Amino acid sequence: MKILINGIPSSGKTTIAYKLHLALEHLGYKTVLLDDEVIKRLDAKQIDTLVEYLDSPITIIVSCDSDIQADIKFWLDKPIKECQKRNDKKLEKEKAPKVGSYDNWDGYYSSGIKIKTYEEVVSELKKANLKF
Repeated sequence: MKILINGIPSSGKTTIAYKLHLALEHLGYKTVLLDDEVIKRLDAKQIDTLVEYLDSPITIIVSCDSDIQADIKFWLDKPIKECQKRNDKKLEKEKAPKVGSYDNWDGYYSSGIKIKTYEEVVSELKKANLKF
């Protein structure tokens, strides 16, 4: 199973993915976590190819790229103001809009189930018959 957590920079994708990775490992699942910082030089097709070679029943992918193939896609739906509190300098570098949300930020398109918290991820994965 491939799980994609995507969203704009500094929205908390890595935090949620790491927590999910630890929880699944604790439950006995073998998981691989591919974080945006590690795979950011790869495009969606290259990431899909990499995942095919991994020997893991569950792969969690953290990326701003919503074109990556996954069985379950989550969009971390956070307001830009909240993301700016986390890392304003990074968002300036990314030319983020000063107000609003991802809807008016060129290059970022929501893809997947909109979530705001880790608990919402767990709830959705339970609906997909992943045992938590």
